[in-house]
Amino acid sequence: MVNSHIHPDHTGGNAFFAGQGAVIFAQENLRDEMLHPPGRGNGGRAPVPAAVPTATYRYSSPGVPAVTIHMDGETVDFIPMMPSHTAGDTIVRFRNANAIYIEDFYRNFGYPFADQANGGSIKGMIQAVDLIEKLGGPDTTLVPGHGTLVRKKDLLGYRAMLVDILAKVGKLRGQGKSLDEVLAANLTAPYDATTEGDTKQSKDRFITEVYEEVKDFPPVVNGERKMPGRR
Repeated sequence: MVNSHIHPDHTGGNAFFAGQGAVIFAQENLRDEMLHPPGRGNGGRAPVPAAVPTATYRYSSPGVPAVTIHMDGETVDFIPMMPSHTAGDTIVRFRNANAIYIEDFYRNFGYPFADQANGGSIKGMIQAVDLIEKLGGPDTTLVPGHGTLVRKKDLLGYRAMLVDILAKVGKLRGQGKSLDEVLAANLTAPYDATTEGDTKQSKDRFITEVYEEVKDFPPVVNGERKMPGRR
C-alpha cells in the first residue's frame, strides 16, 4: 500500500491494512510529518505505530519513479512529487491501464488546497500539473483524490486559474492590501460558476493560501513595482 499524502482520508486505514500484512510505502517527508505532526494533516496526534509507513523514498527528479511493482500483469510506479498539495505527495501510474492516480494537488470539486502547514505550495501545484502534461498521453485516465475522472487537457483550465489568482493576489498584496481586502475582492468570481462543490470556506482557504505564498511579492512604490536590487 502507498500513502499519497498525510491527510487522514488517505492514511486513516494504515493500521488496519498493516495488521493484514500490508507493507506501507510513502515519501520520507510523509513519514516525518506523521511522526512529528505540525498540528494539521493528522490532527496533531501521535500516530499509532502500526500506521507509520515502513518503506520510504525521497523526491529526486520530476517524474522519476521511486518504486516499481510488477503484479498480476500490471506495472505500477510510485512517483514522488515536488511539494504541491503537501511536501510528501506521491502519484501512482498504472502503465498497462494507461491511468495515473494524481491525488489531491488537482481537484475538480472545490477550490485548490495547498496544505502549507504540511509543506504544500500553490506554485508547486502548477509544477505538478506541468509534470502530468509530460507523463500522460491524451488518452491517459487521470484519477484525482477528490472529483471525477479527467484527461490531461482538463488540467489546463485549472493551471490557468492558479496562475491568474497568483498574479492577482500578488498584485494586491504588493499594493499593501490586507488579507480581508483581498478576500473581499472576490477574485474567484470568474471561476465560481464552473467550480463544482464551491463553498465560501473553500475559496477563502484558497485565497488565504495564495496570499501567504506571495508575501514577498515586491510592493508598489509611487506607481511602480519596487524590484529587488533596483532603486
